[in-house]
Amino acid sequence: NHELLSFRKKVEELEKELARSQTEAPKGTEELAQGDDSFQLLFSFTAHSADFDFQGETHRAKAQASWNEIFYAISPRMIDEASERDLSSELSTFVESRTRSNVEGQFKGKTLKNFRIASDTFHTILVQLRALGLIAKSVKNRSVKATGTYWNLTPYGDALMPRLRAIRRRTN
Repeated sequence: NHELLSFRKKVEELEKELARSQTEAPKGTEELAQGDDSFQLLFSFTAHSADFDFQGETHRAKAQASWNEIFYAISPRMIDEASERDLSSELSTFVESRTRSNVEGQFKGKTLKNFRIASDTFHTILVQLRALGLIAKSVKNRSVKATGTYWNLTPYGDALMPRLRAIRRRTN
């Protein structure tokens, strides 16, 4: 009876530790860039000189963003799960919204289109967010037609997202 009580207490302690570990940064991540640390985003876009200039000129550019800003931008897409294509598109939209007004000043009279995050930058972001314990490869079963890699939030990522995105009540 005393032994059974001891086992139950140990199970309870382990369950609490597991719950805590799922909503905190994994051990060893304190040395990785994260939070408000800055990261350089490489991207490209096309500048079109007229309505019928379908080709346009492709340009490469750089921008800075913190890891929290990057996670803020893409985390809602992964509440259920998101394909790499969806995440790349979301990051491209993020880069465009962050840089368009600055870049337009350099290309007066041109129409800017097709903002795209660089492939290497995109993959570095995935690896970093995975290393930080914020995202994981989805293991959900899907149809044979669904190809590619899918990602979702870990319990820790799901706990961080509302801390970054939820709207706080204004206090007077």
